[in-house]
Amino acid sequence: MRLIKSLVLIALLAFGGVANAADMLSVSPATISINDSGTTVLTLRWRVRVVESAPTTVAITSSSGTLAIGGLSGPPLTKLFRHPGTGPIFVTIIERLRIDRTTAKRISQAGTTTYTRSFTDNNGASATVFATLQATSGGALSFRNFSLRFDDDSGYRAVAKGSALTARLNLTTNGKGIFAGAWEISGPSSTQGPGFRPIARVRQVLAGSRKTILESPQLQTDRPGIYKVRFMPNSGAPRTVGITYPELTYTVTVGRVTPSLDLLAPKAGSNLTTATQFRWRGVTGATSYRVEFLRAGAGGVGKDRIAALDVRSTSASIRSITLRRLAGHREVYWRILAFDSRGAVLAVSPARRANGGG
Repeated sequence: MRLIKSLVLIALLAFGGVANAADMLSVSPATISINDSGTTVLTLRWRVRVVESAPTTVAITSSSGTLAIGGLSGPPLTKLFRHPGTGPIFVTIIERLRIDRTTAKRISQAGTTTYTRSFTDNNGASATVFATLQATSGGALSFRNFSLRFDDDSGYRAVAKGSALTARLNLTTNGKGIFAGAWEISGPSSTQGPGFRPIARVRQVLAGSRKTILESPQLQTDRPGIYKVRFMPNSGAPRTVGITYPELTYTVTVGRVTPSLDLLAPKAGSNLTTATQFRWRGVTGATSYRVEFLRAGAGGVGKDRIAALDVRSTSASIRSITLRRLAGHREVYWRILAFDSRGAVLAVSPARRANGGG
């Protein structure tokens, strides 16, 4: 068994080049652009060509990745696979590399640096490759804020069985790239254990310096127990040691609750103007709906109502007089209530955050 003279690195969020004169290894393009104003997470695919003349189990390992300027060490990588013994095959080893803001600044001060890995098979054959990294103001997508909150802006919720509940991811980004990942949930701990499973995937192009809010789908509340929710960027890639993302915990209890109502538009974090269209899914038996605007309090959504709008359809827009009442509130929350012909509440939506009217 031997490592053929070809290792190829492909970065999903950025691309880099490697070269090893001793073994005549190469890859293109020649550099990885790192944004110098925030944290950048790179997904790297190391592709190794392996030849074997008989079926056998092969282990390819790399003990660590090394940054030439120091301050960063990549985690161990291992790929164990069954070679069919039919000659050359290509094996891909995926690495998620986190370049924090401090390291990005050091790379920027140095001009360029290299990130090196040596790969070894279980017969002792080895090869070393390196990628060139350089920091730029317009490089790959980077994060200066990555935080999770529930729909009431709190970090923990206890809700009754069947309640409406969503979470929000607040992002502050620089650079340009595709932000992709998945909302994941675990629980209830009493029946399913702690393992996370995806409930929705996200793929969005982000560019420039901006703030973005992404809202989760309705979270599971149909069974009592303790749950956790998180957002994992590029969740299809293997988890990497040393990279952690925030998690939220909520508890579902047994009790009576008003059914939830699904919101359709606008998205969380949208600016409110007279052109804003509010849309939601209709509720059976409802004869009217109310759009409520709530004040943002220190512990989340306050109970104080700023304004309200009653309609008989499943859509509404803000009038100028309502928008003036929202002026001065940087962040407000809105929700929809559904009423029957007697005025009884049939369903209530989760509260969704919006930018205020002034």
